[in-house]
Amino acid sequence: MTKAKKVLIVEDDIFMRRFLTRFGVENDVAKDGETALELLKDNSYDCVFLDLNLGTGISGFEVLKNIKSDKPKTAVIIISGSDAKDETISMGADYFLAKPIDLIELKQVVEHYL
Repeated sequence: MTKAKKVLIVEDDIFMRRFLTRFGVENDVAKDGETALELLKDNSYDCVFLDLNLGTGISGFEVLKNIKSDKPKTAVIIISGSDAKDETISMGADYFLAKPIDLIELKQVVEHYL
């Protein structure tokens, strides 16, 4: 029996969580960088879906740096409407999903990383 994959979604959009649960993915949700870092400290994740625009506090860029420093084998999928693809990939992100998210691309990313 295959172990269920565990995902952290750092995003305030409930759509992503609903979509991932269709794949049988166990997930936690953080709406801000502080909560994300706490969850990352206390849990092990196979993949993190990370929005760069987290409002006030710790930025998505800081969360990405922390993940790649502390848990470099954890896949990080950036979700953003910004043009930061090259910057985040150079920081260690595994994939960049541009908003608005294409459902076919999201499905392919989920299948590939999980």
